[in-house]
Amino acid sequence: MENKTNIYSLVEETHQFSGLYFEIIKFKDKYHLYYFSMKQNICLLISETLDFKKCKPLIIINQAPGGVFCIINEDNYLYMLCGCHISNKEPNEIPIPDLVWPKNKRTLLDWKKPRTDRKNGMYLLKSNDGIHWKQISTEPILHSYIKSPTCKLGECCFDTHPCLIKWKNEYIFFGRLNSSLDERRIYIRKSKDLLEWSLPEKINIINEHKGNNNNNYYSFVVYEKDNILFAFSPYFEACGTTKRQVFNGEKTLYLKSKDGLNWEIIDYYLHTNMRYQFKINSVLIENNNIKLFFRENCLSKNQNLIMFDFNPNTGKKIDIKKKNVKNIIPLNTEIYYKINNKWEKGTIRNINDDKHFWIVLENGLEIKDAHIRDIKY
Repeated sequence: MENKTNIYSLVEETHQFSGLYFEIIKFKDKYHLYYFSMKQNICLLISETLDFKKCKPLIIINQAPGGVFCIINEDNYLYMLCGCHISNKEPNEIPIPDLVWPKNKRTLLDWKKPRTDRKNGMYLLKSNDGIHWKQISTEPILHSYIKSPTCKLGECCFDTHPCLIKWKNEYIFFGRLNSSLDERRIYIRKSKDLLEWSLPEKINIINEHKGNNNNNYYSFVVYEKDNILFAFSPYFEACGTTKRQVFNGEKTLYLKSKDGLNWEIIDYYLHTNMRYQFKINSVLIENNNIKLFFRENCLSKNQNLIMFDFNPNTGKKIDIKKKNVKNIIPLNTEIYYKINNKWEKGTIRNINDDKHFWIVLENGLEIKDAHIRDIKY
């Protein structure tokens, strides 16, 4: 990875999770940067170049729960899948197994009824200019209440950035499986028309690490080159218990596949000691040059969207230097957090900066922006 370039700053956004998911699309000779705002909107920046710093964001989608969306350019139109499948604590929701927290009662909204808030599955939208979008499915075309020979009921979820490609005259959707506590895997579904989809199939990583810990593939960002599929995936190993411990930090795997279902790990990049520091969101290929786009300074309020040139043949790794932070509490340290004037036991899950931490309490509650003044250890 070479030629690091800052293409947009999220410092003006009011929440650290804004821009968590974004995509770069070249459409009608202009670059379109779509990103998620914590106001449950999708915003758009349009530029003649890949420098968006002076662009003003447009709100183009008002109902994007969880910021879950993916876009594909096809036949001079853009198509978007947008929505998630969750509970809204309404009457008559449908029970479904909770594989992450098995003791919890989990329910979902009815996916057979249209909703304007898109909380009961992913809807299909279409645009001829990238700005104005028309929903073309009255009901969700993808939802979580589904199982298959390789995917359990309750495993298919919409709580991360999915990926949508067209390959060999088929659309392929890459989503995430929440298989158990701190175990995440990837599934695919196929379609000829973006409306009717095959049953989910869990992908097979033929050379994955086999050990005592759970493997976590948090998302897939896929592109095609020379009729072979390549993907980037944030990866880490975790203990799979309520301690939420991570081992050997996080890295971004580089994988390849000849069929979309069986994948081989061929390299890795962006190794960090902590989770959620970098996340590749989008790939753009122009004139045979590959550009990668990801967030830098994740979980902070000073996030940037970054671009790199990528040449897999150079074999170069990129070591991104994080600024030194003094007097920091180590990752996975057992701590006590003050909540409602009581000290609750928990663990440091991630370090946002020298004063803010992502912690998990023993009762499963997660505090994603805990201040050091409320922590003792």
